[in-house]
Amino acid sequence: MKEWRKNHPEQLSIYNKKHTNKSHRISQKEWDCCKGYFKNQDGESCCAYCALTERENKERYNQQLHKEHVIHSGKDNLTNCVPSCKICNSEKHTASLNSWYNKSNHSYSRERYLKIYQWIRWDCKKYITKKRPKQKNGKKPF
Repeated sequence: MKEWRKNHPEQLSIYNKKHTNKSHRISQKEWDCCKGYFKNQDGESCCAYCALTERENKERYNQQLHKEHVIHSGKDNLTNCVPSCKICNSEKHTASLNSWYNKSNHSYSRERYLKIYQWIRWDCKKYITKKRPKQKNGKKPF
């Protein structure tokens, strides 16, 4: 990977521009609920893919869990977000969930796969914070 980056700086630059504009529009409360959904048996928030805890991720990489887009070009809200450690976030990159997270993946777990699917398909909707309607002409809605 280092060699590719060295030999393809223009492609890396294009990727970085696209990637830095990729963010989630979720509230802190929604993010806390998302991390809470992916807790391990000890009650610690962990990576949805490999189950590395947030504490371990912080100790190893000095980073919090990432807000990972399950579908790279998908929505920027809670319906497309799971917590991910640095390694899983980097490895998945732009790959689809099914092409990257399968039996050939060293950290694959059918249980975790089903939990991710359950989250993005149904359970996340319980935690989406309703946005207030935009006000017209600066007037408060009745």
